[in-house]
Amino acid sequence: MKIQDFKSHLWFTVGALTVFTVILLILKFTWPSKEYSSIQSVIENLSDYRKEIESWGYQIGVFDPLSGDMSDEDDSALINYAEGVYDPVLILTDQTGGRWYFYNGFDQYAQETECIKTAPTWGGSEEVQRIVTEFQLFKAHLNHPPLKINCARPDKRDYYDMEIELTVSGYSLKTGKRVYGPEFNHYFTNYCSNNFKECRHFGGLDPVKLNNNADREIKKRFTAEQLSELYRQGLALQDKLMALVQDKISDNGSDTGKRTGPERGVGVKKRLG
Repeated sequence: MKIQDFKSHLWFTVGALTVFTVILLILKFTWPSKEYSSIQSVIENLSDYRKEIESWGYQIGVFDPLSGDMSDEDDSALINYAEGVYDPVLILTDQTGGRWYFYNGFDQYAQETECIKTAPTWGGSEEVQRIVTEFQLFKAHLNHPPLKINCARPDKRDYYDMEIELTVSGYSLKTGKRVYGPEFNHYFTNYCSNNFKECRHFGGLDPVKLNNNADREIKKRFTAEQLSELYRQGLALQDKLMALVQDKISDNGSDTGKRTGPERGVGVKKRLG
């Protein structure tokens, strides 16, 4: 083979491999995941699955992101869908009031708890207050399926694939108005879903201090083992929902409600439909 022919053949091979690689990357980022397709199928054919899901002990809700603006009284966890999500979200509420959200597989868990206690205010006095604690555990990337094993390196941001937010607020029992004090704050940081022990805060003037403060306050309420259990429970619910769809496919011989893939966009406000 002449050198010129060899070079031409080599360039053709390199070009073909480059095009093939680009096509694979496009398919990777645009082809719907099986988690996404299954959740959308459950939502679109909810009448077929409702009885079975309710038998697990959950109330069922569906959030339509295109239904309009979200008011302050709505579920604050839905704010996480404020950008890049146009398709419905399945919400399962357990018997304790905890909520499990599914869009591209299991997305997040949220709960609110209340108690009455005497707490200090910034004015130096103490007052009997209604203390509201809001807790959210959610994926850093809602358009990606959750990871059962995170194989990223600890020095990479993708290693910290779950974010936790904790908001503690106080309200006066006398006036009902919000009260501000040293016990009330908003904390958030990212954790690795492998163990919920390794954590890292991204951004801020002192990310190390912000991370330590957030981790300390979060771990006052949940151990790493409890956080891992919440995550694993979300994955287990995801698998059960996917199994419902797979069983229906096996019975019917074809899928129903198959979607083209997660919609992506920005600036979409949402509320409960």
